[in-house]
Amino acid sequence: MLSFNRTSEFDKCIGKLGITEEVVGHIESWAISFNRVQSNKAKLYFRSPANKFEIWAIRIPDPDSNAGSSSGFRMVCYIIFDEVEGDSIFVDKTERRKNNGSRKERPKDQAKYTAYLNRLKKELLDTI
Repeated sequence: MLSFNRTSEFDKCIGKLGITEEVVGHIESWAISFNRVQSNKAKLYFRSPANKFEIWAIRIPDPDSNAGSSSGFRMVCYIIFDEVEGDSIFVDKTERRKNNGSRKERPKDQAKYTAYLNRLKKELLDTI
């Protein structure tokens, strides 16, 4: 089982999006039970050399607006593997689907999202 951690980016996103504490609790319960299997809702973006960490792009439902995972949240999370302290999942950037867009709908928004993932990857590679 993973231990749940909130990043400052996640706290900023939930404040900006007005996400309720109930939904944050839902995200936390999802995160600690995340099973690291790729599907249409969870994509492995990057696995580090020597398997020290992984970055995932996830789709989860938004219970406040009664939206399923296809219309719900887009989240970036990363998992740090540590044999001594145990594995930890860090929920990072969170966006509503309608604000993120896709390559065909909003290519500039998609480019910003991809640039964010690349910055996160570089930051983690430099620190871990």
